[in-house]
Amino acid sequence: MLKLNPINYTEDNKNNILNLAGIGLGNGKIFLINLSTLKIHQEIKTPNTIYSLAQFNNNPNYLLCSLSNGFIIIFKLKNTLYQEIQRLQKPQDLRRGEINKVITLSNGDLASAERKAISIWKQKKNEEGKKIEEFEFFKEILTNYDTCQLIEVNPNVFACAIYTSKEIKVFNNDGNDYPLLGAISNVESQGSNSNGMAKISDRIFCSGGKNYYIYIVDINPVQLIQKLKLVNKESLTIISFIHISNNGFLFTSYNNKIIQFKVCKDENNNFIELEEFFTIEDKEEGNSSIITTDEGKIFYQQKDNFGINFYLTNYKMA
Repeated sequence: MLKLNPINYTEDNKNNILNLAGIGLGNGKIFLINLSTLKIHQEIKTPNTIYSLAQFNNNPNYLLCSLSNGFIIIFKLKNTLYQEIQRLQKPQDLRRGEINKVITLSNGDLASAERKAISIWKQKKNEEGKKIEEFEFFKEILTNYDTCQLIEVNPNVFACAIYTSKEIKVFNNDGNDYPLLGAISNVESQGSNSNGMAKISDRIFCSGGKNYYIYIVDINPVQLIQKLKLVNKESLTIISFIHISNNGFLFTSYNNKIIQFKVCKDENNNFIELEEFFTIEDKEEGNSSIITTDEGKIFYQQKDNFGINFYLTNYKMA
């Protein structure tokens, strides 16, 4: 699930703002939900299961998705609807199956997490050296095991979580070689969905996994600074998702609960700790993602025997 960037458009000589949430489904469909009406604004069909959705920061013009068949599809905004403009796939000898996660980088490149690798995709250039609206495969960074999560921490750094080897790896985005800055061992991640990592600041990020753990990582230097266990018992239950709101709260989920944490910082805006703040228990067990709005609301979906229902509810602000 992804909160899309607002779309500004004019209709009947009136300026309007369209706020959407994107949901990727197992049947290959993407639902774009109007958060004002909770109705489907657009339905996009793709050939395989959607594994992740992405956009460039503060840019509504492009919407990307990664698929279970190893493709990345890029859509471009036309008025208030998205239309497919390109399908990306790695060279034949480097294809590794599904693409677990695709993210956009601050320099305009794309990165994707796959089996045993991270791939970098760069924007093509024309004969005059100007960038055009197409991307191409650039480089593969080997991780040796199934790379299930991926996040940009700041314009110079991105990180991944590797499910099978229980590692988090942090890389320098130098635009060419992508050297490893450091790695953390014995951290459980989860490969059930692509929503397991979130950015707290340009220096701090978090990752969730099995056994109710959330790991807080500092990149300068690369180190684990907090290991938070939500429930004091052993279990294979995973942290379903991690999401950071724009007003400084972290949300996560397990079983039938959404837990809201306050991100505590000092007077210099440096991270101190996560403090449990509020619990919501009005959702079905097994929900794998939420988004939050600037108005202090949580949007999520529930499945029942009749289909998918969408909910928008308030969270605690103070």
